Amino acid sequence: MTSKQMQNITRLIESAISNFNQTITFEKPVSAEIVRKCISGIMNTRPELFWFSQQYIYDEKSGLLTFRYNFTEKNACTIKSEIEKVVADDFQVDYVKTLSELERLEYVYVWIANRTTYNEFSSFNQSIYSVLINRNSVCAGYARTAQFLLGLVGIESKILFGKFHSDMSEYGRHAWNVVKIHGVWLHVDFCLADKSLKHLLIRDEKPVIRDSLLWNYFGVSTKTILDNRSIELEDSVPPCEHSLVHIPEVKLRPSKKRLICCRSASGTSSLVYLDSNNKSIVAKVPKEGHAEVIRNEAEILKILSPSVHVVKSYGIADDALFLEQLTPWGELLNSHYYDPSESDLTDILRQLTDGLREFRDKGVT
Repeated sequence: MTSKQMQNITRLIESAISNFNQTITFEKPVSAEIVRKCISGIMNTRPELFWFSQQYIYDEKSGLLTFRYNFTEKNACTIKSEIEKVVADDFQVDYVKTLSELERLEYVYVWIANRTTYNEFSSFNQSIYSVLINRNSVCAGYARTAQFLLGLVGIESKILFGKFHSDMSEYGRHAWNVVKIHGVWLHVDFCLADKSLKHLLIRDEKPVIRDSLLWNYFGVSTKTILDNRSIELEDSVPPCEHSLVHIPEVKLRPSKKRLICCRSASGTSSLVYLDSNNKSIVAKVPKEGHAEVIRNEAEILKILSPSVHVVKSYGIADDALFLEQLTPWGELLNSHYYDPSESDLTDILRQLTDGLREFRDKGVT
């Protein structure tokens, strides 16, 4: 297949995904491998297409390609507007654009690390949604969000995949970025900014920690990165021959508002917002006429505290109830990695039963 034919197929698929088309049919035969390569190429260059996580069915015989989306078009439009608020008022893209290239890169690195918790079981964690809306993600979510934000501030980047030398699992895979700063390509692993992942450093490698973040894989050469992991399609990686020697200190600007991003609007009595000051907290904001429901919930949580099976409450402020952020089971089932065994499901039922007993013992029915 010629390069031009590949480009035409890619454009056709990209248009379908962008417009939420459920199916497309190729007029001429296209192999499953070509379809896979085209879709991978699209998703590794268009991180804003968060509603699609490369879930599809392709019938090579008929040429019918069927897409499965994470969200409806209506929900995706709502989420896009919330992402725009995050970019404008929390990330503060207009301010970041005034920084030097290297400072912009560092700002994205620090912002993502401070706004995101590494969580293997976060929902839709292969997309920017997991970082910008859930604030819980894995390496692919970090890498795609970095690519998205860097693109907004004028920095070219690419997503790479490989495997840590220390990873003994059969299917283990890691994602990170290469970025172009002042005409020079550098590797940056945004996920490995998280100190909880320092066990992924190579043996005897001293953690480089600043402002509670790891900096071992910020602006390094391919030679350095290969000490730690393999690189898929290494021949296609731009030459990265240098590592940063001096990294300027960039401080995050405070968010313009404490509550910027609506995490969920599906409740009948309240909206759930992210707390811009703390990635581990959400706020339930009552809908019109439901303020009493929030106050009652706060009182019940006070009665149940401390309780092993009840969400932690931080009280009411500005008419909002602040709670620890947890992953609902419904979203857990949408995790890319969550594959519960029979014993896992049994444990969930046991915890539910124990929680109901705690309610009963404290007089809450």
